[in-house]
Amino acid sequence: MNLSYLDQFNIKDTNYIKGVLNTDTLTKLTVMKDIVTENLNYLKEFGVKNLTNVIVNRPDILFRTNSKLKQNLTTLDQELLIYIFENSIDDLVNFNI
Repeated sequence: MNLSYLDQFNIKDTNYIKGVLNTDTLTKLTVMKDIVTENLNYLKEFGVKNLTNVIVNRPDILFRTNSKLKQNLTTLDQELLIYIFENSIDDLVNFNI
């Protein structure tokens, strides 16, 4: 799986990502790289710093349309969401994200 496009987000440890994610998810990250790139750019602009955490723990977020992701993230306070993304990303499901 070629995840070299993640380099633009300063994600250097793609071997770690490949070791943690299942083959199906890695295939989606490769095939859907345009939408994943768009969503990673949005999350970065939104203020999320640990994008590796998103890729490893909640890759499903990256496979949504960008408009759906934006819609999901405008339902809550930005500072709260950034805190959740950085510290307890699994809690996003409590907010239907």
